[in-house]
Amino acid sequence: MKKSISIAAFMLATSITVFSSAQAQSPAPVNNMLNFSSHSLVGKTIVTEESSVNSKVLKSFHRNFKTKTPVRWSTDEKFYLAYFVKDGIQHRVTYRKNGGMIQTLKTYSAEHLNRDVRSQVEETYDGYDITGVTELTQNYETVYFVNIESRRKLKEVVAYNGQLMVRKQFDIK
Repeated sequence: MKKSISIAAFMLATSITVFSSAQAQSPAPVNNMLNFSSHSLVGKTIVTEESSVNSKVLKSFHRNFKTKTPVRWSTDEKFYLAYFVKDGIQHRVTYRKNGGMIQTLKTYSAEHLNRDVRSQVEETYDGYDITGVTELTQNYETVYFVNIESRRKLKEVVAYNGQLMVRKQFDIK
């Protein structure tokens, strides 16, 4: 069980790195999302108080996320990042210094997954359980990285625009 959790955590942590097999099949904005690594966008960040965050960023954040839960802010020379948990969903939102939202990254369990995507994954991968989801939204496009597990295999399935692609697969021994 610990091994399964470790592998699932690894899969979540690496879910937004290079996905070369999808490049030929996806439109340009989605290629960017599948090739995206948050580490390449944001450098070393410094935790900051909300009172130090640019007012344009705060206005954009409060317009898009009506939350009363605590928000942890950090910054680097180009970006602000907001981290918070709402209704069991972990959010990481990246903003430009001028207040423009770049992306949202959400991590959650199966019950929060979009109903249509969940049904499609469950029907396609009968005998697998959904163990976690990372949802990346950028430029009004959303890609779901869905981790699934059976008795013998772990898979990371990418769901976009009604299509499913296996990105990674591991055997459980």
